[in-house]
Amino acid sequence: MNIGPFEILATIGGGGSGIVYKARNQTLGRVVAIKQLHKSVNEGDRLFTRFQREARIMASVRSPHVVTVYSFQIIDGRPLLEMECLEHGSLETLITASAQPFYRVLAVVEDLLAGLQALHEAGVVHRDVKPGNVLQDEGGRYKLTDFGISTVESGGKATLEAATIRYLAPECVAEQPVCDARSDLYSVGMLAYELLLGSDGLREAFARLTPIAAFAPRWLEWIRDTTQDAASLHTLRPDIPVPVSHFIARLMAKDRDVRFVSADAALRALRLLPYTRRLSNDAAPAVPPSEEPAERPATAGERQAGWALKVRIARDGHPDATVSVSHSPVTIGSSPQCDIVLGDAYVSSEHARIVIARGTMTFVDQSRNGSFVRGQRVTQTAIGPQDEIGIPPFRLTCELEIHQPAETLHRLPREVAEAMSPPPPAPSPPVDDGGTVLFMPPAKTAPTPVLRLLKGAEFAGAETFPLAGERMIIGRGTRAEIRIDSTTVSRQHVELLRQRDGRWLALDLNSANGMAINGTRVARHVLAAGDVMAIGPEITLQYVVPEPGT
Repeated sequence: MNIGPFEILATIGGGGSGIVYKARNQTLGRVVAIKQLHKSVNEGDRLFTRFQREARIMASVRSPHVVTVYSFQIIDGRPLLEMECLEHGSLETLITASAQPFYRVLAVVEDLLAGLQALHEAGVVHRDVKPGNVLQDEGGRYKLTDFGISTVESGGKATLEAATIRYLAPECVAEQPVCDARSDLYSVGMLAYELLLGSDGLREAFARLTPIAAFAPRWLEWIRDTTQDAASLHTLRPDIPVPVSHFIARLMAKDRDVRFVSADAALRALRLLPYTRRLSNDAAPAVPPSEEPAERPATAGERQAGWALKVRIARDGHPDATVSVSHSPVTIGSSPQCDIVLGDAYVSSEHARIVIARGTMTFVDQSRNGSFVRGQRVTQTAIGPQDEIGIPPFRLTCELEIHQPAETLHRLPREVAEAMSPPPPAPSPPVDDGGTVLFMPPAKTAPTPVLRLLKGAEFAGAETFPLAGERMIIGRGTRAEIRIDSTTVSRQHVELLRQRDGRWLALDLNSANGMAINGTRVARHVLAAGDVMAIGPEITLQYVVPEPGT
């Protein structure tokens, strides 16, 4: 089947007004997408006029985040739009029952804001940003398409019947709708909110908007009620960092004056978040002070934990960002799986850790390029709130906040109480009592714990491994203190950190085959006497604490 110079290869989709084909332009030899109106649509009809306007809008914008239009033609009396063919699906494929990782959603938001920045600079408001209008190219980049209800920012108004209600900003459904660039930001925020919760989580967050039969009108009622805002994301998903939650909340604020003033301002603020996967290495323009994240009270999760580590991140040319974490250890690196993600080529995927124990903070470097505390390169050191941690080009300072009185510690879980407890007092100094010097009796030396090999002797070359020093690595790499030469063991598989109370914390270093304690796969675990640790499928070790005097 041919339509003019186009050989039809497949049908991509269609609707009440037209159909979209995958086709080959036989003149140029390239594969394209063509969008053609149905025969019933005549020149002069509203749909015909809107289709022509869409072609003009798309052709006026040049951006890697907006679908490219090649030509607009009328063939046999029917208008046809020739455009870039993207066959890797739309954003609808990410709207699943389960939630998406926040760093993946931020990457999508970055693409959408970049596309909107180009549209808004051309004087165009999209007004229909929704998952079906966001397509993915072969490189994984998302692009905006379908501007059938777009309007130019000269006061023009268009009908809303083609829009999806859930993504519409309140000003777009007001009695006198007036939409501007900030309306598109609301749509991006709601889209991100849905991706971060998943369809199941969205239904729970907006339980009163169901059943489905009343879905559209109840959503419309909620959108128009400017006294209600969506629940904060970090209260629904504790793994979402508070700055990310605040950023999305500002995008989808009911009051458009609270939103970012433009897609450009939102994009700059996003790229200043330390979690952004594609954080630019170039210094971005400084965000005005009004766009800096405000100080906030402790979250419900932090109050429940009883403490929170606040890490302030500085970088020349950028406003400071603050990350709050209420678990230990805290991982820092360029990998999206880290608690604090720093986007720069200098930063290793897992660059360092901050370990909280008995109310003290210990910084542990595990990078290829090094870290600096108080101007000195360090491997491991105690840090305080006045100490600056240098991970070029970033500078970090840490402060431990206690949200629960010490007298209530007995009601907390053991590991939380230990993290909040003050360190044990130092031994009393000698006392001069009229010429007689009285000394405190020496403390008994605790026996050195060992890891006893239960399985895999042919790979380890030893039966026991004493745990000495403050930090040890288990792996098959040459730098591992406990070296196990098995292909099922990663080069750096598990890290062991001595706690102030003498116990050892085992941390899985994102190994290929994982770590299991007593048959359960875990990422971190404080070892207790008798614990059995499986390192992959072939190695099993037991944590043994000898009796005093043995």
